[in-house]
Amino acid sequence: MKKFIILIIINFAIAAKSTTIYKEIKQKNNSIEKTLISVKKDFISKINFFIPDYLNINEEKSFVNYSAKYSTLNHKPSSSLTLHLRFPSFRILKKTLRKTQKNKSTSSQRTSSTTFEYKIRPYVRLKKGKIKVFLSNSFKIKKTAAFNFTFLEKINLYLDGYWEEESEFSINRNKNTATLNINTNKNEKDNLFYTLGFYHYHIFYKKLYVLGYELSGEKDKAPFIYSHNLFISYRHTLFHTKRIYYEIKPFILYSKGYDFKLKEGVDFSFHYKF
Repeated sequence: MKKFIILIIINFAIAAKSTTIYKEIKQKNNSIEKTLISVKKDFISKINFFIPDYLNINEEKSFVNYSAKYSTLNHKPSSSLTLHLRFPSFRILKKTLRKTQKNKSTSSQRTSSTTFEYKIRPYVRLKKGKIKVFLSNSFKIKKTAAFNFTFLEKINLYLDGYWEEESEFSINRNKNTATLNINTNKNEKDNLFYTLGFYHYHIFYKKLYVLGYELSGEKDKAPFIYSHNLFISYRHTLFHTKRIYYEIKPFILYSKGYDFKLKEGVDFSFHYKF
């Protein structure tokens, strides 16, 4: 069985490319419309490791994810190891580029784009000794102009009948991002979990600095805003690679879980992604 899995891994690693099934390009006045249908056979995902999860609206799952964490709030260390086997994905992409004049008195132009993307991909996941097989369906709308707007709807369907649904809305300009995340699952299908975050990030000499504020809650719990979290995150890579990094995050928490009393703490974490 192990040899069979290794052979599958080697096969996908060798065949890490994209095959185009259909391609069409149309030009209308000041716009170019591109439609692409393809099968993407990449085995290992490409992740921007400098950008944290809450700033990357469509982060793909890498093959190996290991993290070790410790928080001064509860003094409890934790660690997790997750493996994902990524199978080829089927993707439909439609992208429109438009050029418009900034004003009538000048000839300078502004370029904007709108992208519609649907992707379906099977996964095999190993976490906490349990193997799960699921089909990930995602639909994304992305508009790039003065402000960058992204909407992502993702549904994961498992072989055992379990499902997860996640919706994300993101607005970004320069180094400022606002993201609303709403998710639910089969066990909580009548409930909604939501987080609204505002972030300012800066990358300086391969170090990531993020000033963030998050408020969150869930439909079945009162009040509507259950917790507030103000933090500064510092992330630095190790051994001259983006795949290994540590993160230090001092924060101030104001939550009903702590009777709305201010709590200060620091989260320390170590991550390896491949």
